[in-house]
Amino acid sequence: MKFQRAAWWACLLLAGCLLLGRCEERKTKQGLSAPSLSQETQNEPSGNQAEDSVVLCAAFQRKDGTALSRGSASISDGQKSQSYLLDDRGELRAAGLPREGELLFCLYNEEGAELGKTTVNFSTGILVDASTDERGVGYVTLKQAQEEISLVFTLGADGMLTCALRLSGLD
Repeated sequence: MKFQRAAWWACLLLAGCLLLGRCEERKTKQGLSAPSLSQETQNEPSGNQAEDSVVLCAAFQRKDGTALSRGSASISDGQKSQSYLLDDRGELRAAGLPREGELLFCLYNEEGAELGKTTVNFSTGILVDASTDERGVGYVTLKQAQEEISLVFTLGADGMLTCALRLSGLD
């Protein structure tokens, strides 16, 4: 009898620990969202949408490596567009982006004037990669199970944004 009671309490304690751990993990994920002009993208994708989406951590910089801060960026799939404020390091975090397809990235200064733009094609593959071709079109390849990718966008003098993998990640 004492053994059954002890086993029951142990199971109850284990379930409570697992539940608290999951709540803490969810709170940590939600606390990492960057400021954006809309609350919609900050919410975690649910169910099947999470499997078909990726979180993008992006940094915007000039050719000399200095951050493009105090502006904004928009990401559009052709049907809907989402705007994000850049932080003081020129960074943003966007959740719920599609793993496959074409997205248009536009960079704006504080006054809302367009500084540059690029089209980026997302796809899944064996390796993680990001590059820009000579026409200024970006290509990002994600692994199937990849949940997040960090990119750096560099603004050229001609207004073209080039993209590459950001290997150091965002702080």
